[in-house]
Amino acid sequence: ILMVVFIGVAIYLLLPMFASRPAVWDSLQEAEWGWVVATLPLVAGMYVGSALNFMGAVPGRLPLGITYEVQLASAFLNRVTPKNVGGMALRLRFLTMRGIDPAASAASVGLTSVAGTVSTTILMVVFFLWAGRDDQLSVVDHLERHVAPRVAVVDRIAGLLRPLRGVFSAA
Repeated sequence: ILMVVFIGVAIYLLLPMFASRPAVWDSLQEAEWGWVVATLPLVAGMYVGSALNFMGAVPGRLPLGITYEVQLASAFLNRVTPKNVGGMALRLRFLTMRGIDPAASAASVGLTSVAGTVSTTILMVVFFLWAGRDDQLSVVDHLERHVAPRVAVVDRIAGLLRPLRGVFSAA
């Protein structure tokens, strides 16, 4: 009975998408494909950053190529599983298969998830303040001119240096 209910809900949610199929086709025909192609390197770079972030949260060393592939697979799984649980399970399994302690693996996956949530929340607050600003709001001006650039620079430097922590530590 539960399966019938879920199928009914799925049909109810998906039916409008198929009903507007001509509109979707028209939008695809009107798209500027040069911009679509130009975004592909940016998307690939985003997953490189995601892989470096993940490598920085793990106590052991991970190869960039395989970690990049895991991040791509994790992103796909996050689209088809609820609450990103598929991607987290994949990353956890990847780390345990690489010989990293299960507790440390779980902590690393949790750390990257929490860090992503916190950074997204901070960005949302900054952009909401920026988008809704009024000339009367001096707090927003202060955030824009002084705090945000410094936070962005420190964040980027920390993100770039984190994977190198093993190079400078004593062996």
